Amino acid sequence: ELTSALVHIKLHLFIQIFTLAFFPATIWLFLQLLSITPINEWLLKGLQTVGCMPPPVSSAVILTKAVGGNEAAAIFNSAFGSFLVSKHDLTLLFYLLL
Repeated sequence: ELTSALVHIKLHLFIQIFTLAFFPATIWLFLQLLSITPINEWLLKGLQTVGCMPPPVSSAVILTKAVGGNEAAAIFNSAFGSFLVSKHDLTLLFYLLL
């Protein structure tokens, strides 16, 4: 089942772009609005950090299974996203938290 999930390139591309680009950018915009409030700066930086992290494999699989989704795709995307975070999101966080 995992090998058949690998061929869904458009699905994986959509999920990775959403998780690693769209969601962190949306969080960053939201935090720009919150930065004009008296909320502690370090709390906002912590929220930005969490916003750049992919969901854990266990959560992705449990939530996907609960709604009857493609578990194999969830496992692949969560594991692949965790691998990409070590390369992509560390650089992204560096620039966002300056």
